[in-house]
Amino acid sequence: GGGARLALCLTVDRTAATRIPCTVVDPRYAKFSDYTARRILKLAVDSEAAEDEKDEADDKDGADVGGAHVLPLSALFGEPYRSDAAQMRRVEAHLKRVGFTFHRRPFDLSYVADEAATWRQAAAVVGLHPDEATEAIVDAALAAGKPFAVVPCCVFPALFPDRRLKDGGGVRRLAEFVVYLQEKHVGIKVAVLEGVPGCNTVVYKQ
Repeated sequence: GGGARLALCLTVDRTAATRIPCTVVDPRYAKFSDYTARRILKLAVDSEAAEDEKDEADDKDGADVGGAHVLPLSALFGEPYRSDAAQMRRVEAHLKRVGFTFHRRPFDLSYVADEAATWRQAAAVVGLHPDEATEAIVDAALAAGKPFAVVPCCVFPALFPDRRLKDGGGVRRLAEFVVYLQEKHVGIKVAVLEGVPGCNTVVYKQ
């Protein structure tokens, strides 16, 4: 999702030896919380590598970082953080250095085609309440033989009226959607994320 909390946990919050590069794909540009913004700013300032002047020059707002739909990471920050352009360049350099990338566009099969290099490098695909992209994540991952995990939330039956269960039933409720996704492959499993509030059923394949 646009909050990118999982991606931040796997990149910003880890040591260099344990970081897992992440690309967040979301048409929304959700702002980091003030707490997250302050934490990333501090990490960027404290990072010796973030002081490198060459990196700052290379990471000006609008720089391409690997895809036609990549926007400046500084857009994830609200005011007053973005008011300091030099500081934001340092932050962007730091986020990219730790492997955090944001593609502002929907995830669908056209994304997979347009961002083929990024897609090939993906070791796994994860969607946490990915809304309309849920089925696309499952289909694309299955087609590419990639592990995936999605936590469905909204079903959008009006947008996808042709979905049908193997028994011919429609897909209008979340429980039906979970079954519909699981029926796509015999290797797909379902589990409940204990202690997680709200929609907490994960559909996954290793």
